[in-house]
Amino acid sequence: KETKASLGLDPTKRIVLYASQLLHPGEHEKREQLAIDYIKTAKENSSDLFIVKPHPKEDDAEKFFARIAKELDVTNIQVSRSDLYKMLSISDMVLVYNSTVGVEATYFDKPLIVLNYYDNDFGGFINDGVGLGVSNIEQMRTTISGLLSGQIKKNDEAYKKFVIRRAMVIDGNVSSRIADYLA
Repeated sequence: KETKASLGLDPTKRIVLYASQLLHPGEHEKREQLAIDYIKTAKENSSDLFIVKPHPKEDDAEKFFARIAKELDVTNIQVSRSDLYKMLSISDMVLVYNSTVGVEATYFDKPLIVLNYYDNDFGGFINDGVGLGVSNIEQMRTTISGLLSGQIKKNDEAYKKFVIRRAMVIDGNVSSRIADYLA
């Protein structure tokens, strides 16, 4: 709650974080559809805060998302360029399209939704059991609602295995494990 307040956010609001990104040339329609679906879902969850954490090279994010939010009359959405790790620490879940932020979300033990609209789970999050794949707005809505209500839970065992396999345990004991291995 302290971090939310330090970022000027209401500490009582749940946060649905979308780590957006630039897509390849010619993928404007995909980017637009993902944004529209996310913002429409925000409108249906008006007591929660939907925050877009844009990719550093996504220069137009503020204008892009503000335009769509205005067109759809949605007020509980904002773009934040705050530190990614601060944003992950305060979020209640994280959405990605095809981003390494998905890996970082697992380090923070956050439920991860993969916007797998185009069979784009190149990070293997869904296959590894840490990402909940959605391929349309209805699946996005029900997955976000399910996570917020507690009816859907992340797979804790898959997260544990994923972090060990991808980054080893982040616990400050790496030198002990190396010493044990060498012994």
